[in-house]
Order: sequence, then structure tokens, then C-alpha cells
Amino acid sequence: MLRPHLSSNPIVNDENFIINQQQIKNCSRSPQPSILSANSDIVSPILEEQQEPRRHWICGTQVSFEWLFQRLIEKFKCPNEPEPQWIVERLNDTNEKDLDRTCVLKITFGWENQKLPTSVVLKISEANEDDSPEQSKLGSDLFRRECQVYEWLSKHKKIAIPRIFVIKKKWSKSCSALLLMEDLSDRARTGKITEGISAEGIRGILRILAQFHALSMIKKDEWLKIVGDAELPQYFYLLEMLTQNNNLQRYITNNGAQFGIPECLVHGNPIASHFFFYLNNKQNTHELLNTNLEKGIVLIDWTQTHCGCIGEDLAKCICWNMPTKERNETQLVKLLQYYHYQLLKNCLVSHTKMSGGRVRLHSQLCDSAK
Repeated sequence: MLRPHLSSNPIVNDENFIINQQQIKNCSRSPQPSILSANSDIVSPILEEQQEPRRHWICGTQVSFEWLFQRLIEKFKCPNEPEPQWIVERLNDTNEKDLDRTCVLKITFGWENQKLPTSVVLKISEANEDDSPEQSKLGSDLFRRECQVYEWLSKHKKIAIPRIFVIKKKWSKSCSALLLMEDLSDRARTGKITEGISAEGIRGILRILAQFHALSMIKKDEWLKIVGDAELPQYFYLLEMLTQNNNLQRYITNNGAQFGIPECLVHGNPIASHFFFYLNNKQNTHELLNTNLEKGIVLIDWTQTHCGCIGEDLAKCICWNMPTKERNETQLVKLLQYYHYQLLKNCLVSHTKMSGGRVRLHSQLCDSAK
């Protein structure tokens, strides 16, 4: 993990100045990247006669450090906090195959205030110059949907997601659409699809998926308001009937009713790299510690969330992540029984807090398991 080097009197010469400017432009990921002070004149020099606030654009994006700094001190109620030194590391590479078109950055700060996070993850919605209008719209819609899902899930503390600090759903002249969230890299690691996930790890994933599915079944009226109509590209002509979310919802509802399965929200992309697994050998007493990590797993990346059937997440989770040698009939039955138990348990807990009319959902789930 990269840590800031707090230097009060940095040495700068012409050669280093040129190198630093080039690294900022290319968002260099060198092993020892330079740390840039928010008060330094090295970044984005502005002529005095322009009479405009100085802005330090983060890694060539349309997000300034000054804007981000203000949001953080407002969030954590530290109005007198001085601007810290900071360093940026890019965490992803995008290409034309990526539908959501996002830039993911890790920003490490040099402030001493323990109330403020040492590092954060910044996810920015960006448009590629070569994108068609349809691709740009799709990327914007998917990112806005992820923002809406994070916003909704943040209200329900039992769902295992990173802490969300700032949500900006739409692009503006002053700043791009973005998500600012907790950095978990010092306490957890993401899964690797090349290594697969053990049966025990799959059990943990199914547990948090069951919590999410149960919540969406009980709170259907809430998520119906937040899931927008993210259209698919025009060349998906074979799926034309389902390119609108309301058509997809109607299709799932009608077909699920035949088997007594209620509709719910599904994650849509439960691949190994979208799960953070807690590192038990790491101890962290920081007051910003995410209590969700005590459960072992945190789920990220909700761009493909949509109305669907629980079977979609189950099939993808097991088939994409579980090694072939462990994917036998006996193991699959155990995993599905465990998931169904977790789903019923979470639904019943919610029933005790709601009206009796919801008991019908419990009966549907029991019937579908027979």
C-alpha cells in the first residue's frame, strides 16, 4: 500500500518539475510516486491576472482536489482542517469492452486528524472520446444506477458494502459524476477469478446475497423508485424486448409467478473481483473501521443491478467462481440449502418489523423450495 511521504521542504529542480508534470498527465503508477501538496505551485499553475480559484485536477480528470477536500471536511465535520499532502494511484484500466466507462483511483492523504480517512477510493464516470452517443449514454445510465443502489443500500446497515462518503450522480461543469467510498485495501483483498473461491468462501457470498435479495423482496416499493431505465446498446437487437427495465421487470414477474418465485433485485455481476475478503491477520483499531468486515465479505460494483430472479445471482456466483473440482452435486445441494435458509431467516426477521400482509412472501418462498 502506498503511504505519503510528508516532506515540509521538498527539493524541486527543472528536471524533476518536467518529470512530475508528465507523471501527473499520465497518472503514473511508479513504485515511488511523488506526493503533491495541495498548496504547491507545481500543479496546474494559474496566472495571477486570471483571478480564479486555483484548481488541482486529479489525475487528468474533471475532479479537482479542492472540490474533494471540501466534501470530505463537510462529511466528517472538520471545517478548520488544513489541506493535506496527497498522492493518487490508478486502480483500473478501461477499454472499449467496459460498459460503465469509469476511472477508479485510490487517494492517500497526509493529514494527522484521526477523524479523517487515511485513504479513499474515488470512482469517476468518464466518457471516451471515441464513444458513440449510445455508448456514452449507457455508461452514464449504468453509473447513475450504481449511485442509486449504493444510496439505497447505505440506509440499510446490514448489507455488506463499503462506507459511502460522497455520491454525485450527474456530471456538471465544475465536477464529473462520482462515488467516493471507503478504501478497504489495507484490511481486505479482492477475490481472483484465476484462483477461484473455495466452497466456504462461496457460502459467505451466498449469505450476503441472501440478505440483499431478502431486503429487496421486502422493500420492493423502495427499489422500484430508484432503478432507472438504463438502455442497452442498439446492437443488442436480440434482446430488444428487454432493453427497457420496465419490460425486463414485467418479463421476470410473469415468469417467476409460474414457479411461485417473487421478483427481487439481483447484483447481476457477482464475479470474484467484486468481493472483498477480510484479512484475519490484520488488526486495525481505526474508528472508521467498517463493521461489515466483521462478517468477512463486502460486495462492490453495482452497475449491473436489475430486477430479476434469485437464480441468476446463484448460478453466476457458483459457476463463475467455484473451482471445477469442488463443483459436485453434493456440494451444490449443500450450498443451495444454505442460501435458502439464509434467505428465509432474513425475510422472517423483516416480517417481525412489518405488517402481517408480508407473510404471503414467506409462503411463496417455502413453496418454491419444495
